[in-house]
Amino acid sequence: MVLNNDANINVTFSTNHCPMIYYPIDDGDYESIRFYQNNGCTVKTITFNGKPYYFALVPAKTQKQANLINRQLYFFYQQEQHRLQQKDCEISYEQMIEKYPQTH
Repeated sequence: MVLNNDANINVTFSTNHCPMIYYPIDDGDYESIRFYQNNGCTVKTITFNGKPYYFALVPAKTQKQANLINRQLYFFYQQEQHRLQQKDCEISYEQMIEKYPQTH
């Protein structure tokens, strides 16, 4: 059995497209949101894994510049997440002595 699927897809490319830099905004940082909005930037909510994140969309001069800055911001975000995970695993010397008392 052969299924004929004749779907028409219309795609419009805008020549006025401006490359965007996605600056992350901390959750609940309403001052930063107002700052970006008052300076003509769009603030969008993007959902990753069911959790919403706020981003300010700032126009870049070129796509190359936008890609470079977006990669750097993502790298800093990954470093911060790694640092927070490491911090959760740290234990002080006093806490370690209390948790694992020496029996000598």
